[in-house]
Amino acid sequence: MESLRMQLSERASELDSAQRRLSQLEKDLVETSLSNENYRSEVARLTAQADVTQSQLREARSQANWVDADLSNVHQVCGR
Repeated sequence: MESLRMQLSERASELDSAQRRLSQLEKDLVETSLSNENYRSEVARLTAQADVTQSQLREARSQANWVDADLSNVHQVCGR
């Protein structure tokens, strides 16, 4: 009978330990999920910012091409 009580006590202790580990793993999972969501949000924000910057760069290059063309026309007119 004493042997059974010891085994039961050991099993209860193992169960308590497993429950504490499970609880900690659940907390870690929540923290990891929140971190992942923050990273996804940051990546989305940076991607949008990169898209805007690329659009601005294309627009600036297009304007530079127009300015170069206009300057060439001015030089041709002045050169004549």
